[in-house]
Amino acid sequence: MKKIISAALAISLCSCASTQAHFYANRYQISDESLCRTWLSDSTQNDYAFNRDVSEEAIRRGFNYSSCQTVVASHNQTIGTVLAATALVAVAVAVAKNGGGGGSSYASSSDYAWAWDQQPNQYGQRVWVCRGKQSGQYANTSQCAGQLQIDSEWPYN
Repeated sequence: MKKIISAALAISLCSCASTQAHFYANRYQISDESLCRTWLSDSTQNDYAFNRDVSEEAIRRGFNYSSCQTVVASHNQTIGTVLAATALVAVAVAVAKNGGGGGSSYASSSDYAWAWDQQPNQYGQRVWVCRGKQSGQYANTSQCAGQLQIDSEWPYN
């Protein structure tokens, strides 16, 4: 379990923009994702020479600004998926250690995808809940972990 959590943290920690010193020392070894993240970050906007060098390296590798945005977005989604899977494993291990779980009024067995839904609670305040996309039934919020809280599946409640 500790190895799984360590791996998830390692993946999430290596998703940062490169510093100037790191870029110039490792220009040809830096990952595409880190290069793109550096190009898209605000850190290059204040330094014309650094921005030029980073963009030239990205272009040399066949990237443009738009494709770099796609690389970073894809990596962010992968991180979210890994962290969500890690959270699910941690919950499963905790449930197993405590003798298993009882029944639940949440989550239909027909659901295989989940989404956030913002809706009013009993006091009229807007709250986020997780629902199965196939059944519309409420699910444990861990099913939606790692997803952006955007109410696009059920926007009118």
